Formats: sequence, C-alpha cells, structure tokens
Amino acid sequence: MNSTSSLYKKNHFYIHCLLIFLCSFSAKAYAQLNLTVDAVTTEATTTVQLNSPDILFLRINVYDPDYTGEGRLLINGQGPINLFPGGGSGYDGATVSLNINLNNTQKGYFNQGSNTLTFQYAEQDGYRIESVLIVSSIKEKTYSEVDSQVDRPISANRSLALEIYKRLAGVRTPIDNPILTEMERAIDQGNLRGAAEIATQEASFYNTVVRDFAARMSTRDESINQPFNDFIANFIGVTRDQLDARLLLTGSFFYMGDEQAAVARDILTDVLASNNHYRQLESDNYDFASVLTRMNNQFIRASGGSVTQHPDSAGVITSRAFMEAHATAGTNRRLVEYTFKQFTCNNMEEWADATATDIRVGRDIDRFPGGEGSKYLTTCKACHSVMDGFRGAFARYDFSDNFVKYAPFYPNAGGANGMRQTPMGVSSKLNANENTFNSGYRTTDDTWVNNAVSPSNTSRFGWRGFTASGSGVRQLASAVANSKAFSQCMVKKVYREVCRRPVANFEVGMVDSLAQTFENEGYNLKKLFENVAVRSECIGVR
Repeated sequence: MNSTSSLYKKNHFYIHCLLIFLCSFSAKAYAQLNLTVDAVTTEATTTVQLNSPDILFLRINVYDPDYTGEGRLLINGQGPINLFPGGGSGYDGATVSLNINLNNTQKGYFNQGSNTLTFQYAEQDGYRIESVLIVSSIKEKTYSEVDSQVDRPISANRSLALEIYKRLAGVRTPIDNPILTEMERAIDQGNLRGAAEIATQEASFYNTVVRDFAARMSTRDESINQPFNDFIANFIGVTRDQLDARLLLTGSFFYMGDEQAAVARDILTDVLASNNHYRQLESDNYDFASVLTRMNNQFIRASGGSVTQHPDSAGVITSRAFMEAHATAGTNRRLVEYTFKQFTCNNMEEWADATATDIRVGRDIDRFPGGEGSKYLTTCKACHSVMDGFRGAFARYDFSDNFVKYAPFYPNAGGANGMRQTPMGVSSKLNANENTFNSGYRTTDDTWVNNAVSPSNTSRFGWRGFTASGSGVRQLASAVANSKAFSQCMVKKVYREVCRRPVANFEVGMVDSLAQTFENEGYNLKKLFENVAVRSECIGVR
C-alpha cells in the first residue's frame, strides 16, 4: 500500500484526509503443541523464541472438557496468569481460542530470545494446549502527510486517472498523488485497465467499495449501514483472491480474521451464534484485505452446541447474516424472494407468472380471499406459483435463538437445543396455517420445482443446464449462479457501486457485454470492478 494516499496538506490547511489501514502483523512467535495438563502431569512446559521482548497479547488454542478456572501460565517462572474465565457450558469439550491480554507487569515477564512457558494444573479434570501465538507488534492505522503541489499542470489523462481512482478506491485524493502519476502513465500508453488495476491495489477498494457493495446485499433494507458480517467477509475474500464468483453461492467455505487478529474468534460463539468476530474486526479497524483468511468448510451449529460441517452449504445464502435477515420467523418465502432479488436482480413481481402451475402453492394461501376466487387467480397465484415452487429448497432451515438451525441436527422441540419440525424433518413454519386451504401443497422434504420457465422468464433468467427441479439450497443456488441473470446482476450491482448510479434502461447492450466478459474472465469480481470503472458510461458521470 502506498502511504502517500493518506493525508495531504497545502500551506496551513488540510486539503483532504484519507484514513488508510496498515494492520499487518510482525514479530510473532507461533508454536504448534500438544501439551496435556492434568492431575497426573500437573504441568507442561514449552520454549518459544522471540525477536522482541515487547509483547502485546497471547493467543492460546486449548481443549478443555469443562472450561473452568483450572489453568495457570508461568512465563520464565513468573506469574501465574490465569487462563480460563470459567462458566459457559457451550465451551465444554471444545477447542477454544483464548486471547490473553497482558498488563504491563506480565509483559515484562518475556525476554528477547528464549522464553519458557509453563502451563499448570489447578483443579477439575485438566486441559490440553494445542497452540500458542505470541504477537509483539501491530502496525495500526496511521496518518501521513505529503505536500501538495497544485501549481503543476494537470493533464487530461491525470484528471481521468483521478476519476478512475475515486470510483475504485471509494475516496477522493489530491491530483498530485503519486499513485495518479502511475495511473496516468498507464493511460498514456492506452492501458485504461492497467490504471484501474493500480487503483484496486488500494486497501480502501476492499475496505470501502467492496464492503459497501456486499453490505447492500446482506440484509433486507439494502443499506451500506450494516455491521461487518460473514456475508460481507466472503465477498471481500472472493474478490481479493480472484475466485470464481459463483462460489459465493455454491461454495463450502467462509472467511474470518486470521489468528493474529486480537478479536473473539470461537467458531461456535463468535461466528455461528453471534456476529462478535466480524463486529470486532470492524470496530478495531482491521484491514479486511490483509486479515481475512479462508476457512475451507462452512460450519453449522448442531443441537447441544456442537459444531459440524454444513451438509447443504450454499455460500453466502447459508451465511449467518443472510439467514438472520430472511429466515427469521415467516415461512421462508422471503429467502426465495431475496435470493432472486440479490443474485438475479429480479423483484418478485417481475417474475410472477399467472400461467404457471399452482400445485406447489402452500396450504396457508387462501384460494378465496374475501370470498372471491378471482382475486387469488389474478393477484396471489402469479407470485406464489413461482415462489412456492422454489421454497422447498429452504424447508429444513430456521433462524432462531440467534443462530441458523438445520432440521436434521435438531430434535422436534423448541428452545436453543431444538427446532419445531414435522416428522419428515421439515421446519414446521413451512406448513404453518395449513387449515387455511387443506387441498394446498404440504411440504414434506426439501425438493423444489422451477416454475419460472415461461418464455418471458426463460429469457429473463437465462437458465443453463438442468434446472427444472432439485433438492436443497445448494442445488437451487447452483441453478441461480449459472444463470445468465446472475452475471448480468453482478454487472448491475458493481455498476451501481462504482459509477454511483443504476444502469439506465437504454444500457442493456453495455450490461450484456460486461456480463459476457465477466464470464469469459472466470467470473472474476475484481476484474469486473476494473472493467466497469473504465467504461465511458461510468467515468463520464460525476
């Protein structure tokens, strides 16, 4: 990152203030261990080498059967430092990642060079230390000053570089920023895309532009004023790593802060059952592009508080943030509505089809509202015929007690350890109010049927491959991700974020062209941002 794109000053007043993130870590010591400490061994010792005696914090991964206050730590024979706060049965029998923030006296226990760490047994049934990470220094957010030289002539290509920079970095910067000099040089050579690639190297591209792009999609009100969450983190990670964007809907992985980030990071309590991990990453001003790391399985909380691999993971659709927004209460129709709204850019009324079969419309939909069958046929049927056809994909899902629930992992009961469901393993809310129309469809499994296949809807979505029916969310998400509408939608949403206006009705050709390039370049979101930013339709709008 170029520090010259931060704070600029001319004479005695500030022209611009840009906060940049420099949250990289250095001078750390890591030890992979397997130290058992119990009433027999009483203590276990390991040695770590440090380049610096200046310690900020320790992170210890520990397995504790009952997570009580039984552990102590000595540093070079000094201490002790208590390891466990105790309480919280949700941590019992799990590997827990502890941040140990040290006071000044405790930091003084460390030496430059060799350090002996002694873990002691205190009571109960013991514990096992699996790894220790010692972090000595963190580069925090900084301001830097560069004198502005506004008297220098401004070329047309320098102005163009500034426009592209603002689109992709999400902030303004003085015209004589050296980064713009580099971008101008690329433009002079006819390489607009190269200029854009320089701008996307700025941390604010991920921390501001991609973050806001994803935040609009993560919750119901489509506002950027959302807390950082797992949905947004996945978008930043996939964009940074230049992965196939379809994996955002079909992949079994998630992104979280790496072990060097001093934030709560227990998978069960801080990722699956709360937003603590992501909220702290944001509140502590970590650079998302530097700190996020990919975890190669998506997990879900099972009954009793255990963590297991998700059997029907579908990227951000089964993320905690998306499920919290759309699977809370209701009948899971909102999950269908917003899956198509956010990933195909089609509102429900646009793909409603009164000619589609209503065989899948649920029993909770009155066929004679107000005593008039014509109202159902002309108003209700069009939406529900298509929406309810897809709804079965989400039949086993609920969001309650602050986390996602998947029926096969829960008994048929209420409360945090249960999920109200039918004997067929379907969330009870899928068949709520079923006495409204007893002849309607009763959901018994997670199969779904694609009723959006009229000529107009086939053209609208551009289905590819076998998409007539399927089972579960992952198969539905795959149908959506491989549709022509997905690529077009990503273009429209990137255009909205980068160009700061929606695509106009007469710009269909531009959308089709960018969508085709997006697919040809491996569904690479970073390249899509760059391609959009250099379009004349975009950089000509201020």
